[in-house]
Amino acid sequence: MPKNTFVIIDGNAILHRAWHAMPPLTTKDGRVISAAYGFTVMLMKVLKDLKPTHVAVTFDLPGKTFRHDAFVAYKAQRVKQPQELYDQIPMVKTILEGFRIPVFEMEGYEADDVIGTLSKKAPKNSETIIVTGDLDTLQLVDGRTKVCTLRKGISDVVIYDEEAVKARYGLRPDQLIDYKAMRGDVSDNLPGLRGIGEKGASELLQKYGTIEKIYAAAKKSPNDFKPRVLDALLKGEGEAPLSKQLVTIVRDLPIDFSFEKTKLREPDLEKLRAAFQDLEFRTLLPKLDREPPPASSRSSAVALAKAEAKPRNLSGAAEIFSGEPGAKKFVKMFNGAKALAIRFGYAGSDRIDPKFAILACFDGAAAAGLVFENGKIPDPVRKLLEDPSIEKLGHDLKEDQVALAAAGIWMAGRLSDAMIMSYLLNPGSRAHDLDHLTFEATGGHAAVQDALFAEPRAESLCQETRTIWSIVRRLEAELEGEGLLKLYRDIEQPLVPVLAAMERHGIKVDVGFLTAMSGTMQKRIDEVTAAITAAAGEDFNVSSPAQLQRILFEKLKLPARGIKKTPTGQLSTGADELEKLRGVHPIIANLFEHREYSKLLSTYVNAIPRLVHPKTGRLHTHFNQAVTATGRLSSSDPNLQNIPIRTELGREIRKAFVAEKGSVLIAADYSQIELRIAASIANDRKMIEAFREGVDIHAVTAAEIWETDPENVTFEQRRAAKAINFGILYGMGANALAASTGVSRGEASTFIEKYLSAYGGLRGYMDEAKAQAKTLGYVETLLGRRRYLPEINSGVPYLRAEAERMAINMPIQGTNADIIKLAMGRLHERIKNEYGLEPGAGLKMLLQVHDELVFECRASIAKDVTSWIREIMENVVTLKVPIDVNIEIGKNWGAMESEGS
Repeated sequence: MPKNTFVIIDGNAILHRAWHAMPPLTTKDGRVISAAYGFTVMLMKVLKDLKPTHVAVTFDLPGKTFRHDAFVAYKAQRVKQPQELYDQIPMVKTILEGFRIPVFEMEGYEADDVIGTLSKKAPKNSETIIVTGDLDTLQLVDGRTKVCTLRKGISDVVIYDEEAVKARYGLRPDQLIDYKAMRGDVSDNLPGLRGIGEKGASELLQKYGTIEKIYAAAKKSPNDFKPRVLDALLKGEGEAPLSKQLVTIVRDLPIDFSFEKTKLREPDLEKLRAAFQDLEFRTLLPKLDREPPPASSRSSAVALAKAEAKPRNLSGAAEIFSGEPGAKKFVKMFNGAKALAIRFGYAGSDRIDPKFAILACFDGAAAAGLVFENGKIPDPVRKLLEDPSIEKLGHDLKEDQVALAAAGIWMAGRLSDAMIMSYLLNPGSRAHDLDHLTFEATGGHAAVQDALFAEPRAESLCQETRTIWSIVRRLEAELEGEGLLKLYRDIEQPLVPVLAAMERHGIKVDVGFLTAMSGTMQKRIDEVTAAITAAAGEDFNVSSPAQLQRILFEKLKLPARGIKKTPTGQLSTGADELEKLRGVHPIIANLFEHREYSKLLSTYVNAIPRLVHPKTGRLHTHFNQAVTATGRLSSSDPNLQNIPIRTELGREIRKAFVAEKGSVLIAADYSQIELRIAASIANDRKMIEAFREGVDIHAVTAAEIWETDPENVTFEQRRAAKAINFGILYGMGANALAASTGVSRGEASTFIEKYLSAYGGLRGYMDEAKAQAKTLGYVETLLGRRRYLPEINSGVPYLRAEAERMAINMPIQGTNADIIKLAMGRLHERIKNEYGLEPGAGLKMLLQVHDELVFECRASIAKDVTSWIREIMENVVTLKVPIDVNIEIGKNWGAMESEGS
């Protein structure tokens, strides 16, 4: 057994592999970190799986090498990668410093040469493993050297020893030098011996051993060679020696190398935390902390423990109280407080029927925790929470308010929510959880550990209130510095109790209706499945992409031209690809129907009854305030935004959402709001005129494109114009428009050009939005909401194009979000003042889906309330065009009638 394991990592190869394997990742300030993140993941995997005693990393240095001097065209065809990749090399080197892993480089030589030299200098009683992303280093494999290479991505690896090399190539590792010289290398621009393929090169080397011996045999016994092979050898004889020189890895560089220097030591956790914090590698730090120290000595374990023991949050003793007497002392402790950071602990996860376990508070000076008895909140605490003179600081205060509403408590005073503040500052990120914000601020973590007794948990919650206080005050200052504090206080902060009330109310569900619908849908799925398998001529799993692609492209032989492939090389059966085959074979239409029914059945029809709360009989969806980059709300459990409203099935599902007996549902929907916002922001004269006159904007657009009068526009022309009207705002190009309207790509390009010529103001806005994003780094809504787009100046084309699309779309979508949020806040205040927020209130706001608000009210007052609902929604802001709201009333959400009909 070798005494030591020496791992040499090919830095450039791993970094390039990570660059191509990882999805685009950027920090909040716009730095691309995909490759650095992937490299770090791979590094930590290597340390864990290979368990090296010694580690080194090599890199190429910029500039030419001796190979360029020997062969001018060396690597001349290599495409230079975007600068964002090379900018990540210093990031990786900083991380390697944190791991205390040395880097070796040498000017005029490649990383492979450095690897070859290090592997040769390694002690003979050690095993060397080269970790790389390509196969050039296989020539270095011998009795004590292996190559660990990546087959796919950054996790699928294979280790080559001498036997594995022989099994793959039929050659010894050292013969791979000659093999590559004969085969050439497209990436290095080495021609090789033209006319001799992989199999031919391998067979010749197996028989003769080296290139030199092959040429000697060819000259001595030319008849032993096929004429074609002999011709290729003779034509390439002049270049063969140079090719072999170029592909041979140098192994005797004058590198200052000490094996002891590469010994794996305990990482510098403070330096790594700082690096991970700067690069936002939040998920990697816990993995680092869980790793055991590399050495087994007690001193190294103690050193690691000391590093871990360093406090990461604001510290200080906290008093813990319990019971009624404790509640009075707890509240008294915070008498006169102007602000309180609060953190609740719950017994169980039912927020609609919660059991309160702990409340922790911090007033900027002292922290305390209160352990509740019987899951109930004592009256003194109620008064503290409802005191309007006390600011409440927290994280995701809406969740606490939903639970508090069960006890009839509504927090009063300014609500300063760290999650929402972070979201406004970084809308493109989803990392607004407390653990991330704590990590961002301190490099530590905020996870609360469960304990057998309440006191330790209460201490942890008290610690979190200190952290929340610090984070909120920092984010508050950042909001003010960025000019976003008004947006927070006018729109986002008032929305917290609105969403809490909506979630608390929930909406009644007709479970029996969904049960019956489930049976009908399953029957139809079975029928369609039978039709699909009949068309295929065999039974197979319709939901299996692998089996489906075999049926479609191998058995039925449907045309594969233009069909994209999956990462595994299979022809894709995704919706976009099957759309290309629509009409080619009846099986395609059946597949689409099968997928639609199956998705809606599993996602909604069968799932919703399980989500109905047993105590209320209502569905209490979650409204997410800090998710979408544009400012729009989203929902989950279930995602109500995804119920298709333009299909018969979608409308049927909506029928399951019903009003209580004696009540009705009211749906108030902003009509064409994004087009109205676009007209106003772009100051487009023609669009503004159309909306002011109340004419059909889609007919007007169709008339412009087809150069006819609006009254002569056909249904199909209007449909295409509608697709353009909305599609342009979302960055739709000619290909997407052609697919959605059924016209050719050329016609779609013509339509878009005519559209932008007709609406010159909109064209100007699109150019200005991109220019502003490039200059300022962000775009804004009419009310000041920002989206930062550092990628708009990226050298990566797809990142830049996506940022340009967002620059055009976000001010429109974001303004839409601002308008509906403002309206919700004002509607909530009026409902609270006139009807209260109790479950039996005569009027309740229940849902927000896209541009629509859904209310439940007593049938007797429905006609009265719709007038002021419309008035508030239409006048919440002033645009250059009128805002129009459609209102419908009905017993269920899927079958409603327009107000007054």
